[in-house]
Amino acid sequence: MTYVQYFDYNLAGKLDWVLGDRGVVILDGRNRLSRMKADAQQFNGYRRPKYKAFQIYKGRSFSDSAPITEMEML
Repeated sequence: MTYVQYFDYNLAGKLDWVLGDRGVVILDGRNRLSRMKADAQQFNGYRRPKYKAFQIYKGRSFSDSAPITEMEML
């Protein structure tokens, strides 16, 4: 599974994970990394709030995944 994890500022002013169903978008893992990044930017603000950053993760599940990109600001 490949997915986008969005980040936004918490009350302390630091970037933190967005929790819940709006903070993650499952991507098509067959696409190139450049397409996945473009999708992450496109989905930001579409049926969800606009977030400040994202990171792409890959693994067998949400709890067994690791980032495959650095955090990128939006």
